Amino acid sequence: MFQKWKQCIEAASKECELENWQAAEKHLATALAEAERFGYNNTRLCESLCKHAEALANLGRVGEALDELDRALGIAKNAYGPVHHEVATILTQIGRLGTVYALDEAEKNLKQAILVYREVRDERAALAIEQLAHLYGMQGRQDEAESLLRDLLEHLETNPPTDPSLLGRTLLALGNMCMSYTDDDEAAVLIERALPILKDDPECCQQAVDAASSLGKHYFGKEQFEEAEDAYDQAIELATNRPQACARYTAEALVRLSRLQTVVHQNYELAEELLVQAMDACEAAVPPLSISLVRAEYARLAQRTGMYGRVEALDRLLFQNYQSVVDNSFGGESTYGYEMLAISHGQQLAELLCKQRKWKDAEEYSRWVVRMADRYCGETALYTLQSAITLATICSETGQSGEASKICDRLIELDRKDEIDCLLLARVVPILVKIGRKDHGESLVSHLQRRIENAALDGMRDYNASAYYRLALANKHLGRMEEARELIAIAVAELEEETGAESIFLAFVLEDWAEELEEADGAEMAIVLSSKAADIRSKR
Repeated sequence: MFQKWKQCIEAASKECELENWQAAEKHLATALAEAERFGYNNTRLCESLCKHAEALANLGRVGEALDELDRALGIAKNAYGPVHHEVATILTQIGRLGTVYALDEAEKNLKQAILVYREVRDERAALAIEQLAHLYGMQGRQDEAESLLRDLLEHLETNPPTDPSLLGRTLLALGNMCMSYTDDDEAAVLIERALPILKDDPECCQQAVDAASSLGKHYFGKEQFEEAEDAYDQAIELATNRPQACARYTAEALVRLSRLQTVVHQNYELAEELLVQAMDACEAAVPPLSISLVRAEYARLAQRTGMYGRVEALDRLLFQNYQSVVDNSFGGESTYGYEMLAISHGQQLAELLCKQRKWKDAEEYSRWVVRMADRYCGETALYTLQSAITLATICSETGQSGEASKICDRLIELDRKDEIDCLLLARVVPILVKIGRKDHGESLVSHLQRRIENAALDGMRDYNASAYYRLALANKHLGRMEEARELIAIAVAELEEETGAESIFLAFVLEDWAEELEEADGAEMAIVLSSKAADIRSKR
């Protein structure tokens, strides 16, 4: 009996090292059955439950994993007493996985784990503290999370742990938090300290990959593109040591390398090759990863190449997957947010089809999205407004002027209640022009200009460039070319202030604007923007 249990545990351990989680789960299920024969309150059963829970979690079966960990916790408390490092370890596991379902319960378990670790003087309290800080971040409690990590870092630097990876993990956690919310430069310093520590520990492969990927993001934002490329390449190389555990980081690094090729080098062929690799990484993961991230980058690439086939196929796949769940659910049955995912991908697909002037297909998807958004989102929600504008655009292009006019009136009425954003409302102007309501379009543009100027006076500078550009485009549709040129100049000046006058990101946005102006028969302004972008690129 013991021999068979031991053999199953050893076989599972080998499969875990290879990240063959399905095979490992089978061995551990057998080990668990064998351990049950030793009696309820035994440590082998506790160990089997914990190991089996880990395999289940890696297969995406988090609910089952939590059930087994809860049972293991009861056994550990009976076997060792409530104050023991094994109890703290299980509490930490429960807290980590519990963030998927119940944040309050996860917080309680992690705080209890910290108390127990400290009571038994176990330095692994740092792991529970790190996880608690992550949970606070998920709840929007950034100040508490940062304070927790800074106190922990100070403690670890004053009292160096026997396990250096604890310091590395803390540096990484604090660095990632700073990068997201406070000081990007401090974040880079912290993560640069963390990376060599984490690389030296095989058990911290996932954290090392995270660190390299985070540095890549930092360098990319600073326009240090060679350093960014090196960091992403390092992340991908490190991930080969634990391909399953690091699949998400591999996919993200490949997507960001693709973005670098698109934005900086304009090497669209290599950009697509990298996205194919990212898709492979998502599909090879167990369970498979969402391809939404890859889809977004395919859309960015298609904007430059004009080749929309791949992104359209992805949009159709994603939409149909989520739509089938929503449409086939029974009344009152929870669909776990699939409604919003279906609405999101349906809206993306409708807009993409409009861009290709596939009006019939676009209308079919758009009407479904409008119906679902009205049901699930509310009158003033972003998806409701976006889908209404898309449907109005389709109607204006397909001779359904009456319906387009009604939608525009409803959107303008929302503006009177201050319940629609200027950037969205500006998209109504070309629809009004198309259906013969140019005078209403002119009135709306005048109103929009006042709103945008007031926003600028209120200090909303990050809003200005896009708002002035949209207003310029609206004026162009009205045939007011002088006003459009003046507003484009203001938009470019605002954008230069945001990004810097020689920024590659400035060039990229100008190229996007130029393409949209070209499509709107604004070739003269498009040439000016394209020339400015080309001049920026030539200096790099």
